[in-house]
Amino acid sequence: MTGTSSVAGEVDDSCYIDNIFGGGVDPVTALLVFVDADGKLGTTSLSSQQPLPQLGLNEFLKEHGIVQEQGTMIAELKKEIASLTTTVKEQAARIEKVSAKLEMSRPGPRMVATDR
Repeated sequence: MTGTSSVAGEVDDSCYIDNIFGGGVDPVTALLVFVDADGKLGTTSLSSQQPLPQLGLNEFLKEHGIVQEQGTMIAELKKEIASLTTTVKEQAARIEKVSAKLEMSRPGPRMVATDR
């Protein structure tokens, strides 16, 4: 790490910690800790009107797994939509060709003469 913060500019009193995982904490005294885009670790104040759900480590990991699974499903759905879109465009082009051929093969108007 360079010690440069994209939010605050140069800083020399920051602490950067990697690879923290596991371990239980006291839920009564625990604070939420966040890592920003620069890898800077810190806490933030939370609005009492918008409390975050209290999750234990196991619940957090379970929810995180669900989010990752949903991300994978969304990526697969986007691929399927792209494939279906291509198929629809190809079918539309084929329909246009067939319609043009049918139009060309229709007999022209005929004149009928009647004697009265």
